[in-house]
Amino acid sequence: MWFVDAIRGLMRPLITVYLLILATFVTLNISRHLGGVDALSPVDLMVLYKEAIAQMLFLTTTAVTWWFGSRPSQIRKGQ
Repeated sequence: MWFVDAIRGLMRPLITVYLLILATFVTLNISRHLGGVDALSPVDLMVLYKEAIAQMLFLTTTAVTWWFGSRPSQIRKGQ
């Protein structure tokens, strides 16, 4: 049974790492095919910058909420 628990415990971190690697790979390939950051206008760069900050804030909020929301409270532990 320890094997199943180990696999289950590793799924979230493995999926997270996989998705981070995949997102980086896709982003780098798109950037390379489009000519990199130099091909973007200052207006496009500002839009991209604002979008990146909004996404990072969303991901931070989601991660913090998940970490604290997934922990059982002391009341639920005692039941």
